[in-house]
Amino acid sequence: ADYADYYFRVTKSEHMSNLKEKFKRDKTMIKKRFVFLTEEFLKENPNMCEYMSPSLNTRQDLLVTAIPKLGKEAAIKAIEEWGVSRSRITHLIFCTTSGIDMPGADLQLTKLLGLSPLGCFAGGTALRLAKDLAENNKGSRVLVVCSDSMASIFRGPSDNHIDSLVGQALFGDGAAAIIVGSDPDLSTEHPLFEIVSSNQTIVPDTEMAMSLNLREEGLTFHLHKDVPKMISENIESVLKHAVSPLGLSDWNSLFWIVHPGGRAILDNVELKLKLDKEKLRASRHVLSEYGNITSACVLFILNETRNKSLEDGKSTTGEGLDWGVLFGFGPGLTIETVVLRSQPVAKTVDVETIRQTQRAQGLATILAIGTATPFNCIHQADYADYYFRVTKSEHMTNLKEKFKRICDKTMIKKRFTFLTEEFLKENPNMCEYMSPSLNTRQDLLVTAVPNLGKEAAIKAIEEWGVSRSRITHLIFCTTSGIDMPGADLQLTKLLGLSPLVNRLMIYQQGCFAGGTALRLAKDLAENNKGSRVLVVCSDSMASIFRGPSENHIDSLVGQALFGDGAAAIIVGSDPDISTEHPLFEIVSANQTIVPDTEMAMNLHLREEGLTFHLHKDVPKMISENIESVLKHAVSPLGLSDWNSLFWIVHPGGRAILDNVELKLKLDKEKLRASRHVLSEYGNLNSACILFILNEMRNKSLEDGKSTSGEGLDWGVLFGFGPGLTIETVVLRSQPAATPAATITDGAK
Repeated sequence: ADYADYYFRVTKSEHMSNLKEKFKRDKTMIKKRFVFLTEEFLKENPNMCEYMSPSLNTRQDLLVTAIPKLGKEAAIKAIEEWGVSRSRITHLIFCTTSGIDMPGADLQLTKLLGLSPLGCFAGGTALRLAKDLAENNKGSRVLVVCSDSMASIFRGPSDNHIDSLVGQALFGDGAAAIIVGSDPDLSTEHPLFEIVSSNQTIVPDTEMAMSLNLREEGLTFHLHKDVPKMISENIESVLKHAVSPLGLSDWNSLFWIVHPGGRAILDNVELKLKLDKEKLRASRHVLSEYGNITSACVLFILNETRNKSLEDGKSTTGEGLDWGVLFGFGPGLTIETVVLRSQPVAKTVDVETIRQTQRAQGLATILAIGTATPFNCIHQADYADYYFRVTKSEHMTNLKEKFKRICDKTMIKKRFTFLTEEFLKENPNMCEYMSPSLNTRQDLLVTAVPNLGKEAAIKAIEEWGVSRSRITHLIFCTTSGIDMPGADLQLTKLLGLSPLVNRLMIYQQGCFAGGTALRLAKDLAENNKGSRVLVVCSDSMASIFRGPSENHIDSLVGQALFGDGAAAIIVGSDPDISTEHPLFEIVSANQTIVPDTEMAMNLHLREEGLTFHLHKDVPKMISENIESVLKHAVSPLGLSDWNSLFWIVHPGGRAILDNVELKLKLDKEKLRASRHVLSEYGNLNSACILFILNEMRNKSLEDGKSTSGEGLDWGVLFGFGPGLTIETVVLRSQPAATPAATITDGAK
């Protein structure tokens, strides 16, 4: 009730009296919200109170610590209710639209909670992913945390941007956490809801209806007035698709968890589906008491539903009903749909039968690989001269000589990049050491990255030889360019994929993320029978390119190492051998944090772009931990001769490869594929390991080897990145012997 007066006062906009009156008109149904942004903080940071003033650094400094800490508070409450040791947590999903850093909020929360180092529609996305992780990894317990803040979009008013004002009136700060697992131990665990199925849908022709764009001024918010109508006109077809296996058609027989993007969305959904007034009570209550808390909202509503059911003496956690639906809405327009069953529940429908029909029988298999690079090629031998010329730094002669030596030691011959000399001349702010330039980088990358991903994906699909209509899931991974809708939706459009494709966007994970994408693809493919997962990793050095500085030598190392490239793979279980051609089976996948190395490699998103910081001992830190990680990964196979394996090792730099080779006493040819990719392309970030996979299978074919893994059956893939994080994937090349039953069963 008081917010309009407060908002126009703190933003020093009280002279805009007509706009203030418009803002006062109360249509939101919101009573109160909670925020990090105190009046004192805003007075100390007046740039956040202007309409479009550079302020990303201020927002980042607040959010990269506040968001994981708020997530910690929610997680502790969930763990206390769970009543089981937090050491049982095997997976962590952290979801936020607020604050970007590497290492990210997921690693910060791991540290804050002391977890083991192994180990607005986005709330629905997190549930969908948690289902696949829990069901495909026996005994796993997945901690899901969604934490968000309006600090990312807060800004002063403008007569020309009314939808931004709508955002100021709607959003609040909050975090929610849940624990997800299969086969609960009823002696210690207390089930609340079963996740029966989950799907994602793109509403046709609505891509620009809701968008958020990351700029030097923070996150800008754009909303079309017809979004409630667009959602309500499509909600029933999505609902019918989701609940058809249950044979339900009476929408009032369900309990409802609906993301309250705003009052009008709830009103339109209620009217369209002819729902009784009390059906959206929990959603309206959360909107009233907290506002729209983006990804955390649906989890707040789940909590409200089960609490009110208990308070009212209902027979189930779902208002006395057995079946329910959860809807998340967000940029795209994207609708996440999750079918839930409350607890306790009558066994009127055999959910186990539904469950068994969802699962594949065999291991996930890589079925095709495609790669792509920009046309612009830079040769390492000439790069020092080129770099100091385009950045107008030729007067720094001593630093230039040092940079030449760095380039010579990299083992790189050439790289490919979007950044032509012409582009850099037109955008000199990118050539300075620390000049505000995020907008320039974003304008390039939010289109270039998905377009390059498209080129790689088309090559993979052509090799696969099956209609792209068979693609059921898309994982898009990048550290370059952030937008909403994201590169995942852009690629869906560019390839003409079905709007029913289930998408997962992985931003800002760094060089290990290619391994992360493989790990997730394995769980998606094995837990969704008949699925085919398109994985695309696309990255560019444009996010970190900047001029030299005597005081930031590790930034110079980044200028000498990184290149631009995209790679795509198709992953599926139970391949149809008449049409598909298996390349590698994904036998197992794990992630490890190297102890006490959190600050060894980090990247921070600022108004000046992505800054890069690297400790000189990173190669040593990795090599000292690589053998223990390797032993843990291959112990089920009974292998101890590391030279009997084929090797896919992320070439973060020549020193990493040299140290790993020395530590494990590998034969010189073992890291040939990794060294070749580093030499010909540089460090391609998340795409690198997929380039190496492609190089290995091509060279194996060229040399007449009996398998795609240099004639060997078993291999390991390593990704390294901020954290320090190590992704480890055990692979089996093709053709190969039938997998042992213990290995196949152990993956479930």
